[in-house]
Amino acid sequence: MTFDDFIMTHPTCRVVANSQTARDIYDKIIWKEANRIKMAELSSADIPALVACAQQIESHCASANSCDLDISNDTVKQVIGRMISVSLAPLGYEPAKKKRLPQGLAGSVFKNSTAYSLTGVATQYIDKRIVPIKD
Repeated sequence: MTFDDFIMTHPTCRVVANSQTARDIYDKIIWKEANRIKMAELSSADIPALVACAQQIESHCASANSCDLDISNDTVKQVIGRMISVSLAPLGYEPAKKKRLPQGLAGSVFKNSTAYSLTGVATQYIDKRIVPIKD
C-alpha cells in the first residue's frame, strides 16, 4: 500500500497527508522489510510491534533538518500505529491488545502501543532459512 493510499484509509491519517517526514517514516522505516520481519517476530512474542522501529522513527525526526512532524502529538502517534497495522496486515497480523512499551525505551515519546496476533488472512509470508555456503 502506498503512502497516498494509506492516507485514504482513515480520516485521522489525513493529519499527516502533507508531511514529507511522515511519508519517509512510512516508506523507509515502517515498510522496510527488515523492520516488518522484526515487527512480526515481536508480535509473535506478544511484544508491541512498535518496539522494532520506535528509536528509528525518533532518530529520523531528530536528525531530519526539515522534520515537519510532531511525533509527540497523540494523533500523529496514533497514525504511526495505523502505519504499523497496515504493514503487518499482509502478513496476517491483526491488532490484539494495547500494551506499555518495555522500559528499555525509556525516554521515548512512545509509551503505549499495540501488540498484534497472527489471526488474519495473510497475503505474504516471511521466508527465513539457513542455506549452506557453497565453496
